[in-house]
Amino acid sequence: MEQVQSQCKRLDHKTIQFRTPTFKSYDCNGRICSDFRPSPNYKFFYNNWHDRYIRFYVPKEHETIALRVKGESEVDYHVSYLDFFNNTFKNEDGSLKWLYKEYYIQSRYSPFGYLLIKEFPDGTFGRAGKVYKDKNELTAEQKEIRRNSMLDFSFTNLLITSLRKSKIHNKRLDELKSDCLPHILNYINQKMKKEKR
Repeated sequence: MEQVQSQCKRLDHKTIQFRTPTFKSYDCNGRICSDFRPSPNYKFFYNNWHDRYIRFYVPKEHETIALRVKGESEVDYHVSYLDFFNNTFKNEDGSLKWLYKEYYIQSRYSPFGYLLIKEFPDGTFGRAGKVYKDKNELTAEQKEIRRNSMLDFSFTNLLITSLRKSKIHNKRLDELKSDCLPHILNYINQKMKKEKR
């Protein structure tokens, strides 16, 4: 971001930047803060601006703003947007008062190969609204979720295949049951053998 000349009074856009939304270019005027003033390019707004107008821009307490530190594009540091607005989003040493970090980790238990997780300052982790004491607990649950979804998918495929083999259009329900049952029992036996290994 060396070429970006900052007009924002909060960030220098070199050490700390706004997160760039996907498929968009970097915009150093991405969020309004309490020091906001219209650009002189907009003469009417610039000439008629009054400090009391800023109250219409005050963010809600739960809103966050995603920032990136030193060009590190893999980790988003979420700070309170209200703190950013009031310029209280940094500690005395200049570090961010982040509420959580958000980033992807590689995981073979995700259909996409990655999981989006949150890391909180107290060392806990979050995903999909749940909080875990460590990454191992999070990945163990994701493994179980993936395993159960694969079993459900396999079982659904088994039923569909069994019904097709039974020529579904030409059989009564009691005949379908008797035709499908051996396939289902065979499937369960195979799964139980795998579980014992």
